This record gives sequence, structure tokens and C-alpha cells, in this order.
Amino acid sequence: MCIKINKITVLCICTISISLLLSNFIIYGSILFYITIFIIAGFLIYRNFDLSATYKEKELYFFMVIMHIALLLCQAYLHNLPMSGADWTVYVNNARNLLARENAVRDIINPLTFGEIIGDMYERLCAIVYYFYGYNQKYMYYISFLAAECTFYNIFKSAEIVSQEHNTKIPFFSALVFYITPLEMVYSVDFLREMVIQAIFSLSMLFLIRYLYNISNVFYPVIICSIILSVFHSGFVGVLMGYIAIYIFLNKKSKTIDASFVKIMILLGVILIIYISPLWNVIARRFSDVDSLSDLGNRVNTTSKYAVGTTDYISAPSSSFDVIIQTPIRIIYYLASPLPWQVSSLGTFIAMMLDGTVRWILCCRIINLLISAKTNKHINLQNKSLIYAALIIIGCTTLIFSWGTNNYGTAMRHRTSLYPLEIMLYITIWNMEKKGESKNEQSFGECNYSDL
Repeated sequence: MCIKINKITVLCICTISISLLLSNFIIYGSILFYITIFIIAGFLIYRNFDLSATYKEKELYFFMVIMHIALLLCQAYLHNLPMSGADWTVYVNNARNLLARENAVRDIINPLTFGEIIGDMYERLCAIVYYFYGYNQKYMYYISFLAAECTFYNIFKSAEIVSQEHNTKIPFFSALVFYITPLEMVYSVDFLREMVIQAIFSLSMLFLIRYLYNISNVFYPVIICSIILSVFHSGFVGVLMGYIAIYIFLNKKSKTIDASFVKIMILLGVILIIYISPLWNVIARRFSDVDSLSDLGNRVNTTSKYAVGTTDYISAPSSSFDVIIQTPIRIIYYLASPLPWQVSSLGTFIAMMLDGTVRWILCCRIINLLISAKTNKHINLQNKSLIYAALIIIGCTTLIFSWGTNNYGTAMRHRTSLYPLEIMLYITIWNMEKKGESKNEQSFGECNYSDL
């Protein structure tokens, strides 16, 4: 079965294709790049603007777009915004080193070279942009801006399905929460991979929701997006495992979630096949070499080198007992740092207020809603499946990143990557609490939701 694509997406793909073709004939690649960005941004902003049904929503979205553009110009041409960091220097150096290789193009597009040469997927994306349009470190700021617009759309369409709203009140609010979050505003105009990752993840989430709510009968787009996501960062292999688990356990015909012994064995078998296949070295490159406690300790020590002051969590483990004891501590630090005792500067205080404290409030609210949802006797299969999928994905990625991350700045960046899913989880449970569930499951197959 094929996937329908809307007109704006087709126009964007055509624009990129024509631009890449023209880049071989035009000397001034930067001019062509900015023209391409301007056209694509126009298409995406128009699409998001058209989602809003009321004048106030359109006015608010337009105001936020102007603010994001102002931040983009400030970041690109004046100075780094707070919490933006200097990781872009690593991306630029690795991208330029990739282009300097003898067989640069082959090495960049060949996924099997991930374990052989330096450069993850984001750095390869940088190299591809530089290859066609020439070197300019400011290019990736604009790529992040486009990724943010795509993420806004994906969250809106996901919330539209989950909330069962034919008006735009809840969907627009859900997308707006993402759009006005201070950290998201910084990452949406920064030379970091987080916003590109969020765009891919939110797209996979939209495909998943369409599948769960019977709007689409195909699941492979979810898997493809999650594999691409894992290639961008190995820590998101937990997303892939979560998607595979929900696909195996969900029985749409009998409208049940079957976590029987047979299904669990099938899941473990699939994971084993992935583990012994060449795909594992591509999607789990960052921890594929961790085979013992000493390897884990070396990895923790490597990440701790980038911590500053009190932002370093905890020492490396030296025994299995240390791993058991440290895991829950690391999970807490990963989910909520910087904590009050880690505040040593104005920057860490701002980070605690804008992200750490907000995350504690969000987690407590979601837990409270989950407890109340357990007493809801009319929860339907779609919402239950989405809640299970969200909890599995958040659990797997949290466990991986809690050991792969050793300072609050990196933890904040990785946490925001799953922010679209957290919004959907909150909206799903809140909507159940607010409206309750119908005793008879509705059929979503005939709903007139816009195609991708």
C-alpha cells in the first residue's frame, strides 16, 4: 500500500530536487541555498498557518514565526543564544573531514561506513549541504528552522487524531506548547541535531498514531523513520524497539494487546536478528562496543570529560552492584537535572527553572493522570496502545541515555527530542479524563483527516 503525500510536501520535494540539480551549474551556491530555504519555508509556514481555524490562532502563530525568525537571525549573525553551546564546531570539522576524503560521496551516503569513519548522520547531512552549496556554517541554522516547522505540523496532526477534535483548539494548543517552549525555541534556530531528530521522531509518531487509530493500515513508515532516527543518534534505538514491541503485541483484529509468552519470544527473536545483522552496527554505533563493565566505565568516563563544575552526575561503575545502585540515580538525574544542588551559576539556575522544574511538574501531572486513567473502564484500544507505546519508548530511551549522558546540558538536549511524544501522552490522558471514553469504540477509518 502506498502513502499519500499532500501538495505542500510534493512542492517542497520538487524545490529541493531542482535546487540540487541547479547547484551543479550555479557558481554562487549560497544564493541558491537561501532562495531554496526561502521557498520551502514559505510553503511550510503557509501550511501551518492554514491549520489554524480562528483569527486569534493565525495571529498567534504568525507572531511566533516572526519571533523565531528574529532568533534565527540573532543566532546566525550576532551571537550564540543561551543554552546553544558550541557543539557545532565538532559537526563542522567532521563534515569537512568527510568531504576531504578521497571517496567522499561514496563514504557519506554508504551507511556501512558508520563504524569505519568519523561522522554520524547529522554530520553527513552537513557534509551533503556543503557539497552542493559550498561551505557556510550558517546553513544548518536554517535547516533547524525548517525542521521546527515540520515538527509543529506533525504535532498538530497527531493531536488532531488523538483528541478526536474537528476544530483546532486542542491540536493547535498542543503544537503551540512545543513552539513556545524556551529550549525548543533555541534548538529550532541552532546548529544542533536535536530539531532535525524531533522532526523525524514526530513524523514517526504521526505514522504510528495513524496506524493505531485505523487511518492507515501500513506500519513500515513507522519502522523506517525509527531506523533513520537511530542512525542520527544510537540512543534512540529504544524508539525502534518500542515500535516493534507495540506492533507485535497489538492485535487489531481482536482489539486486544496480547503480551503473551509467545509474543514476548517473538519480540526477543526480532531483537536478536537485528543485533546479529549489519544494521545493528549502524543504529547502535555508539554503544555497540560496550561488552563489559570496563567498557561501560570507559564510556562514562569519556562523557564525563565534557561536564563542567557540578554538572557531572556520578563516578563510573566498577562492579555489577554499582550498576544496579547507580541506574535509578542516573535515571532521576537524567530526567530532571539540573537539580537545585547542581546550580552553580546563572546559566544552571535558568536551566533548572526552564527545564528541570518544568519537567518535574510535567512528570507528576502525567503520573497523576495515568493513575486516574486506570479507573476509566471505557478506555479504548487506540488510546491504550498509544499510552503503552509512549511508556515503552520513554522507558527504553531513558535507560539508554541515563548511562550515556553524564551532564545536565546534554541530558536537556536528549530529553527534548521526545517532547512531541510527551505532549501526545499528556493530551491523550487529559482528553480521557476530561471527556471520558465512549463505551463503544468509534471507527476512525472514515474520518476526513488530511493526508501527509
